[in-house]
Amino acid sequence: MRDASGRGFASILYRLRGPQDVFRVEYEDGAGRHARDLPGVPASARPQSAPEGPSLPTLEWLDDNTAYLAVPTFSNRRIRAAGTTFADAIHAIFQDLEQRGARDLILDLRENGGGSEPNKAVLFSYLVERPLHRYAKVEARGQHISVRSLSGRTFETDVFEAEGLPRQRRLWNRRLTRRNAPPLGLMSRWTPSSPVFKGRLVVLAGGSTLSGGAELASILYHVRRGVSSARRSAAPMRAIRAAIAGISNCRTATWTSRSRCCCFG
Repeated sequence: MRDASGRGFASILYRLRGPQDVFRVEYEDGAGRHARDLPGVPASARPQSAPEGPSLPTLEWLDDNTAYLAVPTFSNRRIRAAGTTFADAIHAIFQDLEQRGARDLILDLRENGGGSEPNKAVLFSYLVERPLHRYAKVEARGQHISVRSLSGRTFETDVFEAEGLPRQRRLWNRRLTRRNAPPLGLMSRWTPSSPVFKGRLVVLAGGSTLSGGAELASILYHVRRGVSSARRSAAPMRAIRAAIAGISNCRTATWTSRSRCCCFG
């Protein structure tokens, strides 16, 4: 069992229970309930994990007025490995949208599993002019977290990097709460971005839109910025067509999966 990135259930199960030679599987069908013991597959015989996909946001022009922006990740690690920063890449894209006079933008977050928290705020600031008070509060149990799996293995991590710890305040119960001050705080963005895209917007999300990607899609829906298509449907093209057709003042809209061609009427 795998997710879109090639990881998922198998690795989580291993961390919880350790190595297993046999797996007990219970299932139910029309004939009733069944149970089977399945032998484990050694790591050497398993298919290789799928490599990570593209890291940088990419812009594709579908016609003179319509652009398609795919943002596959907010991960600073992946973006730095591609030789730039998320802020620089997004700024260049929105400058291009401004210079070419884009009226319609399709934002594709379907493969975005999150990453660095500030990056979703950067993208939001190029789509919505006014900052948003995103969180009532953000708390953590402490700086250092240690948990023990059922197999007896201990996992430990520091919640905040060195530069992030001063942005927290210690509460009476020893928990840490985020200070509402730049550069993060509880706001979407403390400094305005330019140019802000003010045209029509469609946001695509799906089963692989997780963490920061899902939060951005949710925030855009909350502030009623554009039309959102966020479904786990096995037929995503229907969802896309429905979303595009719902744009205000849009008489006709078509989308083809082969050419990613969208036409706003």
